[in-house]
Amino acid sequence: MPLLGLTLLTGVTLSTSLQAAFTLFENFDSLTLGNINGQNGWVSNDTAGTVIASSSLSAGTGATNSGSTNALQVTSTTANIYNALGSLKVADGGKATLFLRYRFDTQSQNYNFGLAGSATPGGFNDYKVQANQNNDTDNLRVRDANNFDAVSLSQPANNWANIWLVINNTAGAGGTFEVYRNSTSLDDANGDQLSTADATPQSVFDFRSTATDQLELLSFLIRTGPAGTNDVAHLGNLYIDDIYIDAAAANLFNPIPEPASAGLLGLGLALFCFRRNLRR
Repeated sequence: MPLLGLTLLTGVTLSTSLQAAFTLFENFDSLTLGNINGQNGWVSNDTAGTVIASSSLSAGTGATNSGSTNALQVTSTTANIYNALGSLKVADGGKATLFLRYRFDTQSQNYNFGLAGSATPGGFNDYKVQANQNNDTDNLRVRDANNFDAVSLSQPANNWANIWLVINNTAGAGGTFEVYRNSTSLDDANGDQLSTADATPQSVFDFRSTATDQLELLSFLIRTGPAGTNDVAHLGNLYIDDIYIDAAAANLFNPIPEPASAGLLGLGLALFCFRRNLRR
């Protein structure tokens, strides 16, 4: 087999295996437009979560498309939206990766998403792994034990971004996670690690909850909040799409198959077949 064909085929095979390690948790494409509550295991208070057509979102700059037909829109100051992970739960002592795409608009934001230690979460303290935006700037924050830490690499409003939360669920209680994001091109294979802007940047963050009765990560949770002492109200829109989970390992590969990979696979297979035909 030609070296080029072998190289292409090997590279694409590796990429495909990493994609396969992810399991699609939800892309909302099979759901009915409207209130998400009661659809495919989703629980949402009042009308906080709405399934919308992705095409209804206005174009921004840079990466604008989520890659699927539908998305989840969260518009409420008191949203509590969750879905149990089931077989994709993160075991006590296990490693895992949560991947999703998200987007927000220019209005004030107070949203959170991540994984909780309860299968039926009802409060912020159920979070173990928590990403947050609680201001009207472009910066993302993460919950680090008892504090929120701002992480670098700002993201423009009205643009989809890929985010990976790489989780180390320490056996017993507690654990840590890392955050990676890519908002330049949604087709890029992986993201950039986010860290604090301190003199000594921090890129590994502690779980929010270390409750000894919640040793596994059991649900995906979205929460928003009203105005408070140091908080703005969630008056804008948060959009979530393409949620994938690798429940067994740290996985920084993009699980969404992109046209470039498909093209390389086709080229590699074509070269392989051409070489075999020449030998006949």
